[in-house]
Amino acid sequence: DLYERYFREIIARGIREGYFKPLPPKLVTFLIFGACNWVVRWYSQDGPLSKDEIAEFFASYLIEPLLTTEQV
Repeated sequence: DLYERYFREIIARGIREGYFKPLPPKLVTFLIFGACNWVVRWYSQDGPLSKDEIAEFFASYLIEPLLTTEQV
């Protein structure tokens, strides 16, 4: 709960400071946590993507859409 609250505050602060679009911090947190928590279920070192490629993909499709146009 503490980790979730901390993460939610980071999102809320990013919204207040104009880095992120005004979206519900709780839902954004759940979206990111949900996506990240499933990685351990399907990731394989022998898979087609490296850890860095997966991180870049997540950043592009989970974080980048949250950014305001000034931040993109």
